[in-house]
Amino acid sequence: MRQLLALTLLLPPETGALVRLTRTILDCGCRIAESSCTSLGSETALVFLVSGSWDSIARLESNLERLRDKQGLALIYKRTAEAEAHSDLLPYEIDLVALEHEGIVHEVTAFLDERSIAVVGFSASAYPAAHTGAPMFSLHMTIGIPSGTHIATLREEFIGFCDDLNLDAILEPLKE
Repeated sequence: MRQLLALTLLLPPETGALVRLTRTILDCGCRIAESSCTSLGSETALVFLVSGSWDSIARLESNLERLRDKQGLALIYKRTAEAEAHSDLLPYEIDLVALEHEGIVHEVTAFLDERSIAVVGFSASAYPAAHTGAPMFSLHMTIGIPSGTHIATLREEFIGFCDDLNLDAILEPLKE
C-alpha cells in the first residue's frame, strides 16, 4: 500500500545538498510525487511529497535524521494521506500587486477565512519597482471558493476590500 511523507527542508547554499537529498530518497526506494522549491534569503526551501511502501518510508525517515545531523539541515517531516477531492470548491486565483506594507498576507487571508474560502497555495515576493525603486509586493494565491458562494457578490466585496487597502488585485477562475 502506498504511503506518503510530507517533507519540508531548508538547504544551505552549498552545491550538492539537493543531490544528496534526492539520492537518499531514491536509495530508500521512494519517489518524489510532488515538489516545490524557492529561495528564501541564502537558503533553498524545499517541499516534497514522497511516496513509497511502508518500509521504504520508514527507511527514509531514519536516513533523513542522519542526513539532517550530518548536513545541518532544517527538516520537518510527517506521514500524511492522499488529499481528498473537494468537488464542492470552485478553483479560483488571486493576483495582487501593491506598494509593500505590513500585513498584506494577513489581511487577505483573514478576508478569505471570514468567507470560508480555502487557500490552496500561494507565493509572495517583495521587489523594487522598475523605474522608481519603490518597494512593491506581489501575491499570487490559488483558492477554493465554496460552490454556494455568489461570485458576483464576492467580487464586489473583494474589490471594496482591495480599494480600502490600496491593493491592485484580480479574482478570476483558475486557468489550468
